[in-house]
Amino acid sequence: MDGLIVCVSVSHRNTRKVADAMADVLDACVVEPEEVDDAMLEASDLAGASTCSVRSRVEGGTPGCRSGSSEG
Repeated sequence: MDGLIVCVSVSHRNTRKVADAMADVLDACVVEPEEVDDAMLEASDLAGASTCSVRSRVEGGTPGCRSGSSEG
């Protein structure tokens, strides 16, 4: 695996669509945060996450992010 994109997408799944498009260009794999493990991170040359989405889901919201919106 060359790249890893961690993505949380809810509602209309638009965030996942964008992550999938990025993954195609970057030769990356798209996974949910709960799927990530140390082996995946070690096998990746590039790893990225949508901070707003992940933090909103994990920490219950982030200032400046529209948590619970139809963005995802």
